[in-house]
Amino acid sequence: MSMTRVSRRRPCPICERPDWCLVAADGPAAICQRIESDHRVGDAGWLHRIRDDWTPPPRRVVRRSSPQPTIDWAARHERYRRSLTAGGRDHVACALGIASTTVDRMAIGWCPSRSVYTWPLCDGHGRIVGIRTRASHGAKRADNGSDGSGLIYGPHLSSRYLLIAEGPTDTTALADCGYLSVVGLPSCRSGTCYIIDLIRRLRPAAIVLVPDRDDAGLSGFASVAGSIIDSGAIPLIRIDAVVPPTDATDARAWAKKNRKDLTKTIAESITRITSRSTEATA
Repeated sequence: MSMTRVSRRRPCPICERPDWCLVAADGPAAICQRIESDHRVGDAGWLHRIRDDWTPPPRRVVRRSSPQPTIDWAARHERYRRSLTAGGRDHVACALGIASTTVDRMAIGWCPSRSVYTWPLCDGHGRIVGIRTRASHGAKRADNGSDGSGLIYGPHLSSRYLLIAEGPTDTTALADCGYLSVVGLPSCRSGTCYIIDLIRRLRPAAIVLVPDRDDAGLSGFASVAGSIIDSGAIPLIRIDAVVPPTDATDARAWAKKNRKDLTKTIAESITRITSRSTEATA
């Protein structure tokens, strides 16, 4: 479900205005910034499912099995982890603004031949299917042969809640803030099949999306949320989103500027989902 900005030719189907809002290209949903619903998507607005005279075609989520690796990714990841010295661990901790213990918890490694830090990429069942890398100057890549849909796992995934972020550094920052049940998408529009597999396996009571603040992040995560809902993996009532404030571009920047505000906002989102779910079953 790809979201695009409304225009004069295609105004918002909820408020009928030509600006601010987002609408799904194939019609099943809109995010309106003027008219409220029960489901807020951070600062992007309120999510509305369109059910009356605008019925979307049935959505088919393409299922894909994990590739049968010709590369032993688990062994390569372990080799990278062993290559990370105590000094290297302190260096990446300082560069990312996190505790050294979080480096260990996130299984961050080091590739000495290319001078890059590494994170394992996993499928929806926790199998390592590739390696994501980050150079000291910030360039992000993946080892050749990696599955581009692989997820970055947090230290301890649970059924109580699941945060979904974008990329390894945002995921690591959220884990450093104490939210250990966190997973990172490889980008704002990829990893959907694996995240659906993971949700079906964990069955979390609450899912909180933490997108980047830009248009690409907001529309991409709205599309991911639509795919999750359409798959039947979890009902809409158990999904919420929090968006970084205006002075932060993503979760990592948010944690650096105001860690207390980030942790409080996410905690309130989880509580809000729990209250909605309790009221719905009462």
